[in-house]
Amino acid sequence: MWSDMDTIDRHHFLYHKLTLRVGEVCSTSGLSRATIWEAIRTGRLESVKVGGCRLVPVGALRRFLGLEAETAAPAAELPSIEPRAGRRAAGGRP
Repeated sequence: MWSDMDTIDRHHFLYHKLTLRVGEVCSTSGLSRATIWEAIRTGRLESVKVGGCRLVPVGALRRFLGLEAETAAPAAELPSIEPRAGRRAAGGRP
């Protein structure tokens, strides 16, 4: 997924998303799918299921990796979500 995106695009993409698919979690963290699925299964990594898609909140991933405190950010501190010009929303299964 990231091969056609430069580092700045990746940062912007991840900063503005609220959730990541398991494949994106693996690409972002460098951890294997098996490690991520085990953490989800055991409850160490928070996730939600929307339809047939398993999503991991970005804050949960940051906490799992030890990059963020355990407390949730107030809603006022959450980044706004704005569509990027020239980009279309991803649809369907990867």
